[in-house]
Amino acid sequence: MQAKASGMRLMLACLAAWACQAAMATASMPASASVSSAAAPVAGQAWTGYSDRPVPARLGPNTFRFPMNLYESQVGPDRDGARLNLAWPALEALPAGARAAAGYSETWGSRSIDIDLRYMERPLLDALLPALINEGPPGRSFAAPDDPAQHRSLRIEGEPVHGLTPYYADPGKLAAYFRAHGIDASGDNLARNGDDWYLARDEAGRLRTVIVCTSRTIAGARLIGGKLQNTPPGVERGGCRQTFTVPAYGLRISVFYLRAYLVDWKRIEERISGLLERYRATPP
Repeated sequence: MQAKASGMRLMLACLAAWACQAAMATASMPASASVSSAAAPVAGQAWTGYSDRPVPARLGPNTFRFPMNLYESQVGPDRDGARLNLAWPALEALPAGARAAAGYSETWGSRSIDIDLRYMERPLLDALLPALINEGPPGRSFAAPDDPAQHRSLRIEGEPVHGLTPYYADPGKLAAYFRAHGIDASGDNLARNGDDWYLARDEAGRLRTVIVCTSRTIAGARLIGGKLQNTPPGVERGGCRQTFTVPAYGLRISVFYLRAYLVDWKRIEERISGLLERYRATPP
């Protein structure tokens, strides 16, 4: 029993670490960079060109027949999951072949909403969101117990933002923690490591959505009059990682986008849920 519990904690820690690394890579990506590159056609299959024809993705016991152009690669699913892509603000799939076309980054890069779908067994799925903010049972955290950036209880609760409850890193606690551990405690480093957390809960108080964004103290790209004002080439734009689960399908869903689009977090979540319902194969 102890070995099983330890294995679960290790898997949760690995998932949390992977998600955080991916989010930070998105957040620090300069305005001139492409969000991702197009994948090559699937080996061993006859290539008939990019299109919107259905391509099945097996996620646990369920099969989803997503349109080819809805996949991030615009080819098909990964070996162990599926990555999808939507374009802001309409939250529609990119035109078939857009990933491979010249000028993708300039036309679509900043509008990209990248979605990662992974199947998880129910015990892990239920424990995932609390583990991301170290709100789970004692002994299930791999973060240092006194790290003020990694525990919700050590953060500062703010006023609601877009229907979310924010928890900001406490700069005083974070600076003291860094100095005690020989880490650069300059303002710039505190901003880079003191990301903002935004949480949504259901009516019963259960954690429903966890969003981790680049610190609001870093300017980044902004929405002005409903239009994106990007940063100059090479300047950090600010990003978010939104994580939620769909227990009915056993799915952990991580979504990556520019922090400027945080206002649409709920619309993004509802859109993804709608796509799952629409494209689930019957029978699976």
